[in-house]
Amino acid sequence: MNRNRINTLNRREEAVSPVIATILMVAITVVLAATLYMMVGEVGGESVRSLTARASIEKYDWYESDGVYVLDLEFKINSMSSPSSADVEDIDIRVLYEDENGNMREHLIEEAREEGNWRGLVNGKVRGGSTFTIRGLELDHYTDEDETLKRAELRIDGYDGVESAKF
Repeated sequence: MNRNRINTLNRREEAVSPVIATILMVAITVVLAATLYMMVGEVGGESVRSLTARASIEKYDWYESDGVYVLDLEFKINSMSSPSSADVEDIDIRVLYEDENGNMREHLIEEAREEGNWRGLVNGKVRGGSTFTIRGLELDHYTDEDETLKRAELRIDGYDGVESAKF
């Protein structure tokens, strides 16, 4: 009788073990699948990177020329840490101003994507200390009030955020 009791106990212990093993296998599989999904998602997906930079307007002058508003601008990137440098082709500089009706206007400076208008480039890359200079930029309207110029903005492709410098 002792012998039957030992066999009965062993059978009961064996019956519980496969259930626990199955639960553990499923849990491990779920954890591995989730980990793999997170790793692949980071590599293949678009990650949001924040722009970290400081800029200033070093000099500017604007004037009327034949009824057209003309701006000369020297825009300096004082520091850049994210990214530490960027290709000239990835740079956007925009001038924001008010028109004669008080509406905000925005003008993308296409010449900011050309190396010839930059000082302080390293291997064709803009970085902290780089200065963009443009002369004769025509805006859509003319007014003699200096307060209509608001700010110049720096944006870099692939980075979220804007760095502004006030006039």
